[in-house]
Amino acid sequence: MSLRLSYDGRRFDAATITRMLGHLQTLLEGIVADPTQASGGAALLTAAERQQLLVDWNATAGRLSAQQCLHHLFEGKSSAPRRGGSGFRRSTTNTQSKIGYPVGVNPKSKIGRH
Repeated sequence: MSLRLSYDGRRFDAATITRMLGHLQTLLEGIVADPTQASGGAALLTAAERQQLLVDWNATAGRLSAQQCLHHLFEGKSSAPRRGGSGFRRSTTNTQSKIGYPVGVNPKSKIGRH
């Protein structure tokens, strides 16, 4: 079997195409290894990509205090200094409840209907 591939170099760089060809190779190897499997059961990701997506990038475990309620954890995050813009700002008109509104939305904005 042979494959000839052409692509628009303005839209895709060589690294992206190489990665996509790796997905195709993984898919074809899976089909050859088990031709009876359902088409949705064949893997596209290489073992290294699967490791990266499911294990490396998902290493989000942290220590939680058994003495702290969930809403206190959220309050702690919301009062922590921000890194970069979040798209939210504190309302200056509602300082008592300190509700954060998305930029461009204020307490009198209509954002939904019942």
